[in-house]
Amino acid sequence: MSQTMETLDLEASVNVVKTFWESQGFTTRVESNPRDPGVIRLYADENGGHLISFTANIKGSGLEMDSSCIAGDQTAIYKELYPENFGLPSHPSPSTTGK
Repeated sequence: MSQTMETLDLEASVNVVKTFWESQGFTTRVESNPRDPGVIRLYADENGGHLISFTANIKGSGLEMDSSCIAGDQTAIYKELYPENFGLPSHPSPSTTGK
């Protein structure tokens, strides 16, 4: 999420993101609500799945995305991926370097 002290040009912000996503092959759709004129939502889909949404409002913007799920214990996965932040895993994965 980003915020600004200046009022954003909602249409211009959404159009920049929309143009980029479409250049990457995503199908986009824009939603707004007349009862909430200070917010525009842009969605990007690929193969029918909702993957990314960009929200622009008068004071900033936000980005949300879906990602693949993986099975496992979240704490153990974070320890394996980021040992400098979460400590070493109790059972490290076998090395694939052949050592």
